[in-house]
Amino acid sequence: MREGFNLRAIDIYALAYLVLTGPIYAFLQDPPILQAVLLHVLAPVVILVLARLKETRIVQLLRDFYPIALFGLLYTECSTLNRIFVPEGYLDSHIIDLEGAWFGSQPARDFRNWVPVSAFSELLHFAYFTYYAYVITLTLTLLLGRSREIYHRAIATVGLTFFVGFFVFIAVPVAGPYYEFARIEAGETLLMPKVVQWVLDRGSSVGTAFPSSHVSIATACLFMAWRYYRPLGRILIVLVPLMAAGAVYGGFHYFIDVIAGALLGILCSTVGHRYTLALSGAKEPSEGTTS
Repeated sequence: MREGFNLRAIDIYALAYLVLTGPIYAFLQDPPILQAVLLHVLAPVVILVLARLKETRIVQLLRDFYPIALFGLLYTECSTLNRIFVPEGYLDSHIIDLEGAWFGSQPARDFRNWVPVSAFSELLHFAYFTYYAYVITLTLTLLLGRSREIYHRAIATVGLTFFVGFFVFIAVPVAGPYYEFARIEAGETLLMPKVVQWVLDRGSSVGTAFPSSHVSIATACLFMAWRYYRPLGRILIVLVPLMAAGAVYGGFHYFIDVIAGALLGILCSTVGHRYTLALSGAKEPSEGTTS
């Protein structure tokens, strides 16, 4: 046991989020008590204990990978917490009105009709699906190809993007066009639309469309990969725009969700990343340190 807590930036961000959102359970009708205890009592204790322990290989492994598990759990939790602030329910009608006023159409409903090409649909749905590999790919790439210190900077920046997005999900719940518009069933010959719909029907957290976490997190991963491991960055700079287009083409996000997600990812990857470096006591690294 070491003296004091060796808190990293990701630990500070996670603890702050858990402490700030935990009290929301007190205002819910029939709150899930076990979920509240696990996420807002046990999880902070575990983070603090790990930060206090001597860094054996097991402790290092737990500290390196717990954020990834926590992101998924807190994403799921948002559909519970976002019931408290907006009595009328989800705010989709406002987003739909804005889309109509700004774009003169509903891109999340109409894009697929503008380009009704099966190969194009497969491509964009595949790109959308690649999102689920971004965080773990960035994690393994930086841990194996760079260093744990660089990984900690990157995962803290990605984590900050997640947590800010979660706050918005709770305060501004938007279900998304996947639930608001009539769904277009995937054709019998199309694979990726069926795969993506299967995943969403089993793992989506309702009310978390704005801003698009797919786009915000993908943008953060792109920025971190471009900064710290350029070969991965070159792959993501192709995939991420296609993924963002797929979010609208597949009817999973409003176009406004995508724009907001991109802006959030850029903000957290620039201003937020500098703050992460300051918390870590690290100097600003040179761009593209690995070509």
